[in-house]
Amino acid sequence: MSLSSARRCNRENLIWFFWQALRLAELQPPALAVLDVVMPVMGGASTACELLRRFPGLPVLFTSGFSENANNAMAQVPASHYLQKPYSRTSLASTIREILDHP
Repeated sequence: MSLSSARRCNRENLIWFFWQALRLAELQPPALAVLDVVMPVMGGASTACELLRRFPGLPVLFTSGFSENANNAMAQVPASHYLQKPYSRTSLASTIREILDHP
């Protein structure tokens, strides 16, 4: 398999998983959305806006290794939170706990 074929296959799989995740969220509304700022299909900010349309008040945590991208995403999604990559499991867990405990 060529590199371009592998990338295309990867993208198709990610798109499929994205729509499956949205369908699952309809069955069991999420308590929190953890999204990378740079994502295939819609991107983190657009995905957050779609989730907020479906689930008003849903807390959103963006992650990124690039703060300029995060600033743009957070400007599009007021009241969102941000965690800089790379982060530890402990840092992720404590950030999630803080968000869920103080909506």
